[in-house]
Formats: sequence, structure tokens, C-alpha cells
Amino acid sequence: MPNCSQDTELILGFDDRVEGQSAPDWLTNCEEQYLLRLDVERVLSTDWMVWPSALSEKVVPEQPSPVGWADLSELRKYCSKWWRRRSRPLNLISVTLHLPSCEDEEEVGRWRSLLISDLNPSEVNTSWTLLGYDVSDEYLLSGLSNCGYERDEDIETARKTWSPHLNCNHLFDDPEKAMAFQKFSDQRVEEHSPFFTFGIWLIERMSK
Repeated sequence: MPNCSQDTELILGFDDRVEGQSAPDWLTNCEEQYLLRLDVERVLSTDWMVWPSALSEKVVPEQPSPVGWADLSELRKYCSKWWRRRSRPLNLISVTLHLPSCEDEEEVGRWRSLLISDLNPSEVNTSWTLLGYDVSDEYLLSGLSNCGYERDEDIETARKTWSPHLNCNHLFDDPEKAMAFQKFSDQRVEEHSPFFTFGIWLIERMSK
């Protein structure tokens, strides 16, 4: 069990995602209903419906993680073999579970089932770039960019509250703000509760 005496980033796995672009159909049809900041050029997310994987013929790895791949070296090999068939660069990313300092076993139980063993690597590398924090359920469906607001909900108040804390990727820079939004999402979208705070890290950009 990780030491909860300080905030921790626990790697969940690795994936390949399209170069800096949200799924076109999703962005066109959903931004007014789903987004809290409307002036961003791209929306990045743990959610594959929002930020899709780059390789449509992706195979399921033998030891999958909740994110997709447990072994970064195996993902690199796969991408090196297939990505040249695509005209657009791809991003190798890692998704981490942000664990706040805690000693409460009930809180620990919220994220225990998301963790797997045999991750390679198992710790965040200092060369990786943090793109921001998403707030998503255990299936990585994003409460930040893929849980629409109903007509009777006050989305304008939500935008005034949260949009100042979102970066150009429609992600939180501050994990504390993300965790506050996590609690907000637990109440607003109970059918997907509990939500978690996930860090998205750019490992490498592969281009021709």
C-alpha cells in the first residue's frame, strides 16, 4: 500500500492518443452542453470518446491496465510498427491516479481496485510533461468533459466557478481544484460516482 503521508501519483497505465485533437464528432456536437471552458482549442481527457486512441487497429495487450497498456516498452514497440500508416503524429501518454494524503481505509478502498501490478515503469519520470488533471469514473469516463448538463442545471454558474481553473487542454493544473470538482461531480452525476482525479502525462510525441 502506498504511503499516504503526502500526495502521490500512482501510474495506472499507458496509451497512444491522437495528436492534440479531440474527437471531431464529439467536439462539434457536445461542447455547449459538456464543456465548462469554451475558448480552448483542444480538449484532452482520460476518456477515449473525447480524446481517442491514435491507432484504430489497436490490439488488447495481454496484460491490460485500466488505461490500455501496462508496459510502456511494449506500447512503444506496437506504435513503432503501426503508427507510420497514419499521417498524423501520436502521443504516448501515462495516466496516473492522484492520491491525496490520507489514512482513511474507506477512502483507500475507492481507488484500490484501479491499481495493477507489473507496471513498467511504475513511477512517473521527471522528463514527462503534465498536461493536467481530469476527473473521471473508474471506466475513465470524464465528469469534466463527457457528462452533459441537463436543461434544468445551471451550467453558467458552473462555468463561472470552474473555468478559471482549467488550462488550455480543458484540464485542471491544480490537483486540489480537481479534487474539489471530483466531489462536485459525485453529487451532480451520482450514476457515475465515485469519481477520481487522474493526471495525464505526455511521455513522447511520435512523428515522421
